[in-house]
Amino acid sequence: MREERTTLKDIAQQLGVSISTVSRALRGDVRVAESTRQRIAQVAQELAYPLMSVNNVLGEIRVLVLDAGWGKFFSETLNEIMHEGEKRGCTVCVYRSERYEPLHEALARVADMTDGVLVVGTWDPIKSSEIELISSLQVPVILVNRYLETVANSVTLDDYGAGVLAAHYLAELGHRRIAYLPGRESSTAMRDRALGFQTGLHSLGLYDPELFTTPLSGNILEWACESVSYLMSLSQPPTAIWACNDVAASAVIVSARTQGICAPEQISVMGFDYLPQARDIGLTTFDYRLAELGRHVAYLAEGLMRDAFSGPVRISVMPHLIKGITTGPLVPIESITDQVGGCA
Repeated sequence: MREERTTLKDIAQQLGVSISTVSRALRGDVRVAESTRQRIAQVAQELAYPLMSVNNVLGEIRVLVLDAGWGKFFSETLNEIMHEGEKRGCTVCVYRSERYEPLHEALARVADMTDGVLVVGTWDPIKSSEIELISSLQVPVILVNRYLETVANSVTLDDYGAGVLAAHYLAELGHRRIAYLPGRESSTAMRDRALGFQTGLHSLGLYDPELFTTPLSGNILEWACESVSYLMSLSQPPTAIWACNDVAASAVIVSARTQGICAPEQISVMGFDYLPQARDIGLTTFDYRLAELGRHVAYLAEGLMRDAFSGPVRISVMPHLIKGITTGPLVPIESITDQVGGCA
């Protein structure tokens, strides 16, 4: 069991002030009134706060969560940023944007930070006008699961590497007709994933552009089902399909089953994300390594505040391949559709 310890939030709540005020007071920031600094120092001492030295209170990490879905999926990452950040002597504050709030408006609410690091989490593509705004900020910016070359620091998964690994894994199982359902083209993660898979198949002499369906648009379940119908209508349908995420992969399995095509006996199916429902059905997929992403964000934030890095830094974390029961060796049959007849 982890030992409970006093945090900046505990001090702030007891005094009815913001976490930022507590952090600045412990650093001796002149923007905090002397009387307030003394009150904060007294409470910190009473609560045995471990980072009493001004030198140990490094700075502030402001995490801007731009949509609720991102915050829910990356909750483990956020928790790790808070835990690791405070261990490193940083104040960590999480700001959640309003529903459909544009990035420039959300940034305006946290633009008063004069020291520390701003962490931005979003599913959406970042527009050119928003790129200019980010580059104009006076503090370093870390993007999570997104990257902007030469503009901002970032912590991402190695989606390209995952794509290469997926191609080799399916090829090692004996598959030669390998399809892919790409995600949204606006996502840097999805683009890298598709490019890595294409490169991996190319290196094995297995890449066939007709087996890469149109990128995700509209409803993901309808798109996945339409993609399966297209692939199974080919004169030589695939024997393995990698879908851009677990939701799409689950839809692929269901859609194939309605045509009497079973995984993994007649077709191998892989996903990405390692969602709870993927574990329930034993889906072969990739683990997002959410906690490790958070630890790297805290590490990078500390380094930026200590001026240990120069220029935008990108940290890539290689996801783990989770081998489930939805992939298997190629069954030597003339055509998948010849074995239609129901799944066990």
